[in-house]
Amino acid sequence: MIPLRQVWPDDMAALYRAKGYWRGETFSQLLRSRAEAQGDAVAVVGMDQRWTYGELLEKAETAAAGFLALGLKPGDRVVVQLPNLPEFLSVIFGLFRAKLIPVYALPAHRSTEIVHFVTRSEAAAYVVADRHEGFDYRALARAVQAEVPDLRHVVVVGEAEEFASFDGFRADPTALPTDDADPSDVAFLQISGGSTGLSKLIPRTHDDYLYSVRESADISGLEPESVYLTALPAAHNFPMSSPGYLGALYVGATVVMAPSPSPDVCFPLIER
Repeated sequence: MIPLRQVWPDDMAALYRAKGYWRGETFSQLLRSRAEAQGDAVAVVGMDQRWTYGELLEKAETAAAGFLALGLKPGDRVVVQLPNLPEFLSVIFGLFRAKLIPVYALPAHRSTEIVHFVTRSEAAAYVVADRHEGFDYRALARAVQAEVPDLRHVVVVGEAEEFASFDGFRADPTALPTDDADPSDVAFLQISGGSTGLSKLIPRTHDDYLYSVRESADISGLEPESVYLTALPAAHNFPMSSPGYLGALYVGATVVMAPSPSPDVCFPLIER
C-alpha cells in the first residue's frame, strides 16, 4: 500500500506551530472534547433524527468498533459515498476514531469515479446508503467490487442485503485504539473539483485542515447557539469547512443535514 504523506518544510511547520496555526488537534479529539463539555447539547439534526454531542460520540465509537471488527486496520482507506444523513457524521468520526482514512465521494458519482477512487486510494472498504433519490447504491457496489476485487468490504447504511450492515455494528470499547492519530498524519483524502477529468485525491492532515475549520468558524461568527444547514453534498470542501458542519461542530453548534438542497426539503428543516 502506498503510504499517505503530506510533507511540509520543517521551517514552515515549526512557524505554523509557533504561531498557533497548528495546535496539535485531531478530529477525534474535537468530538470528544465537545461531548465532554456539552454532551446534552444538540449536535446534529436530520429529517427524523436529533442527536446530542454525547450521542454522536457514542455512535462514532460504535462505528469505529464495527469497522475494526470487519478486519480493517489503522491506515486502511475507506471510500465514503453517502447523502447528507446524520449517519454521514457518525461514519466519518468513527473512521477517525479507528485511525482509518475516509476517501470522500459524492452521491452523484457512479462506477467510473468510484472505481477510480477505490483503485487510486487502494481502498479496503466502501460505505454507501442503500438507496437515495431512486438510485440503488448496492447495485453500484456490486459493479465496483466486480471490477476491483481487492475492495474487501461494502458497508451499507439501511437495508444491507448481502453486505455488512452499518446499523448492525455493535459497541466494543476494548477494540478501539488507546491513542489518537498524530495531528500531522493524513486524516482523509479529499476530492478535487475534477473539472478537467477524474478528481484527484488530496491528502489533508488533522493540523492543516483544522486550522481552516477553526479560522473559517471564527470569521463567520459561529457560536454554540448557531445552527448550520448542510445543503450541498457533505463531501465537498465548502460545506465541510467554510465554515461547514465541521466548523459548527468545532464551536459546539448544531448541524442540520439536508439530504437534498431542494426547497421542498430545506425549507421545512429551516422552519423546524
